[in-house]
Amino acid sequence: MACDTAVILNDAACMQCAVPPGLVGYVSLAIMCAIRDGDTSMACDPAVLMEEARCLQCAIPQGMLGYVQLTVLCDIASGGGGGGNTGQVMEYTGADPTADGLVPTDPNQPAIAYKDDGSLPIFVWNTTTHIWQ
Repeated sequence: MACDTAVILNDAACMQCAVPPGLVGYVSLAIMCAIRDGDTSMACDPAVLMEEARCLQCAIPQGMLGYVQLTVLCDIASGGGGGGNTGQVMEYTGADPTADGLVPTDPNQPAIAYKDDGSLPIFVWNTTTHIWQ
């Protein structure tokens, strides 16, 4: 799998400018929920993600974000939600899933990868470009 670092860094810079550090976890949760629910139409547009994140931030009590993320990850892992078990959950141990050589079993279906120690970041598989973001 080829990984164009210039493209990834450009995309990351766009997200960094648009998504304040305090909302990164809520944006990640919004993407996880889309994967769980089989929503393959969710745009990774920063404005759309921020709108979703703000709604989640208002609804989730302080200190509960990590536990909510774990719950959604468990839903995905067990095939729960409305997605018909299309989401894939992977665990990476190195710097990122690309460094570990992880590729979803079905690269045309959504997937997420989380760090084995539970720390961030959580990566999302782009079903169009077939790279982790």
